[in-house]
Amino acid sequence: MRTLRSPYSVTRAGLHLEILPGTFAPYLDSEVLANTIQLNRAETLLDVGTGSGLVAVAAARQGNRVVATDLNPSAVRCARHNMARLGLDELATVYEADLFPPAEAGRFNVISFNPPYTDHPATDHAERSVWDPGHLIVRRFFDQVRHHLLPNGRLHISWADFADFDFIERLIGTSGGQYGRISDVRDAVAQYTVYQVYFDRD
Repeated sequence: MRTLRSPYSVTRAGLHLEILPGTFAPYLDSEVLANTIQLNRAETLLDVGTGSGLVAVAAARQGNRVVATDLNPSAVRCARHNMARLGLDELATVYEADLFPPAEAGRFNVISFNPPYTDHPATDHAERSVWDPGHLIVRRFFDQVRHHLLPNGRLHISWADFADFDFIERLIGTSGGQYGRISDVRDAVAQYTVYQVYFDRD
């Protein structure tokens, strides 16, 4: 990410995206998340930590209104760029934000999140794409997520076995969520799983 000076293209979930310098490219976990989320036409999606915008683009391509966020300014530019080049500007709004968008964005039927999995020190936006010291990002996310969901809304979140499935399942439970594992994919070294989570109404 730090050494890249020119955009390059990737294809994930049948979508051709351009990756701008400073942006983490989508991997299998983002792809399975994008493929798993099925929305009714009237439903809205918030994609937290959107990166290149893969999950948000996939939802907007279904005709749904989408809001996406990322803390990394490079990722925000990249997601906006991909929305524009695919003609999805009118359906998608991308905010530079720490997890959640401003209150005027409203609440959502579905929230998706492909968080950094690994408890490891991170010093800049690039490292925060893959490392989460003390799992503080994902903990803050679960402290707040239910307040951004509409009644009967649902969360789709990806996780990896090297980051400990027991940890994320305990965190979901202590946050008042009920979950199911709804999709899995493997590469040579890891399993990536998508959880669907529902919360009790506030």
